[in-house]
Amino acid sequence: MIVAPSCFESEDQARKIAHKLIDAGYFERVDHWVASTSGNNENKGLVGLMYAGFNPIEHCESGFPILITVDTSIQGNDHQHVRTSATIVYKQMLKELNHI
Repeated sequence: MIVAPSCFESEDQARKIAHKLIDAGYFERVDHWVASTSGNNENKGLVGLMYAGFNPIEHCESGFPILITVDTSIQGNDHQHVRTSATIVYKQMLKELNHI
């Protein structure tokens, strides 16, 4: 898991922002970014967003994070490249949604 680079005031706020990212095409953008920079078009289902079900204090001193998950059990992908791409897309989309 990757701790996304921001913490939010509440779990509810993290959930709402995660849903906004998803609705705005987060997964599609990550797939496109990975495919265009690595040439691998088999990226569907590798990345997820998690905003609940874990101890937020392990990831944020105060507040609630959104975690980026990467399924490393799927072979044939450069998982570090997927992690980096997912983080870049996350940061850019937060800027677009005016949440940083």
